[in-house]
Amino acid sequence: MKKLTVCGASDDIIEISGAIEEEISYYGAKKMINFSDGTKARIGYEDDGLWKIKVIKEGPLFEKLVTGPGEDKQHNDPDAVTAKAHGRSDVLVMKPGITEVIIGGRKFKAEIQE
Repeated sequence: MKKLTVCGASDDIIEISGAIEEEISYYGAKKMINFSDGTKARIGYEDDGLWKIKVIKEGPLFEKLVTGPGEDKQHNDPDAVTAKAHGRSDVLVMKPGITEVIIGGRKFKAEIQE
């Protein structure tokens, strides 16, 4: 299985990459993120033009939260680079094994690899 990353893209898209590949339209209020291992986080696009992620509860497959370096800067963390995250976004990285993510009430499942 692959790692899974969540980050913001442009000003209206949340991207899930790795074990699940999805783009979710984002408008308005911050969105809750619930992972199949029990990890919980909140993501939102802030007034300063930065995507911020706050981890509320770490499950066993939580790996790390990479803070975005800011406008016109590039991530140097390998997982953030792999996720193609821009510098205006934090990146939430999960270890392999996540089978499902719920963001803002929408459920996304990992493809089963044999």
